[in-house]
Amino acid sequence: MTWAVGMPNLGHTMVEGQVSQWLKQPGDLVRAGEVIAVVESDKAAFDIESPADGMLIAIKAKSGQTVPVGSVIGIIGRPGKPRATRDAAAATAPDGGAAAPASTAASIAKTVPAAQLAGFWRDMMRIRLFERAAGYQSSLGKIYGALHSCEGQESCAVGICSALRPGDYAASTHRGHGHCIAMGARMDRMMAELFGREAGYCRGKGGSLHIADLGAGMLGANGIVGAGYSIAAGASLSAKVQGNGRVAVVFFGDGAVTRGPFHEVMNMASLWKLPLLFVCENNGLAQYVHTAETMVFDSVAALAGNYRMPGVRIDGNDVAAVHHAAVQAVARARGGDGPTLLELDTQRFLGHSSGDPQVYRSKSQIALLRETRDPLTRLDNELTALDGFEQRAVWLAQIEAEVAAAVAFAEASPYPADSALMEDVYA
Repeated sequence: MTWAVGMPNLGHTMVEGQVSQWLKQPGDLVRAGEVIAVVESDKAAFDIESPADGMLIAIKAKSGQTVPVGSVIGIIGRPGKPRATRDAAAATAPDGGAAAPASTAASIAKTVPAAQLAGFWRDMMRIRLFERAAGYQSSLGKIYGALHSCEGQESCAVGICSALRPGDYAASTHRGHGHCIAMGARMDRMMAELFGREAGYCRGKGGSLHIADLGAGMLGANGIVGAGYSIAAGASLSAKVQGNGRVAVVFFGDGAVTRGPFHEVMNMASLWKLPLLFVCENNGLAQYVHTAETMVFDSVAALAGNYRMPGVRIDGNDVAAVHHAAVQAVARARGGDGPTLLELDTQRFLGHSSGDPQVYRSKSQIALLRETRDPLTRLDNELTALDGFEQRAVWLAQIEAEVAAAVAFAEASPYPADSALMEDVYA
């Protein structure tokens, strides 16, 4: 299997770019996310990362060469065995990742059956490979608008959503692809939405920031910071009034904690004992700014006491611990005891959005995050230690095929007709 590396689209006016430098040469081994080249437009420079583990087998555009957006500049070959990494449960994180609390991973993981842990790995890998495929298709100019990758945060989505049951709700963020997949949304329709095609969940009109699948309980990703609070509160209030036993989850980043609706809805949810989970995916960055520069408090979970609800801070890279905390919070919500605030210390491996040069953290800091705090590597190592994880290779091939089929489905789907422009528009 090979992956073509394309000249990315760094802006709406960009038509071509220059390969300024290759950092790897043919024959060099590379890791997914490792910077292999630097390209430039007339306005900015941008690091090109490998889309997969493997080897750089060919350079199609040499250093100094200018090529059109979407042109293939290099090719990555079939990945080899994963490189060994250090334990992902580092006590502190490099800049750009939230510091993890002392982990109870060993004790909690023992209470989760190996088959369930393996299922978590499969769901997490599905999210990661979908995100990589979306990023790659975006670099070829096939996806319009910015993408906000959740690579590095997969354990948060899977750990929380695995504690839900059919009929429950989730309100997402601008970084919402992982939440969609964890809630059961179809990859092919998601990819079609990213491509702006009629077969997408929103008929190609919403794009990455607004994917919704009401049938799966996915109330939608949202481009407005903090908008999910009120949406999830409404869903949980509806469930409470109807007495149907459903619960709602609202995902949000640390940057959304300083928004007014966070405090309004926390107060309302506690006052009315709404069946609602507040889940903060704290990746240590509010867009391009470190959290320490945007908040005067050290712990988001500690704010829960002011609203008379439990607040729990968890190592978000430990999917078993996240699942365990979510199960307890969901049981409390279904039992009529009200909301819970969960703070998941995590990290994102890529920029805030596609095209972000990440000047707020160094390349070495990003590399260290990948090496020490990758939740998939951590779970992979745990499963291998448990029973050898022999099904890994088969599952990985199945997931790769599923993602490839999703891309093919999207490319084959038609664009919405011009006559559909004003359909699905509500005042």
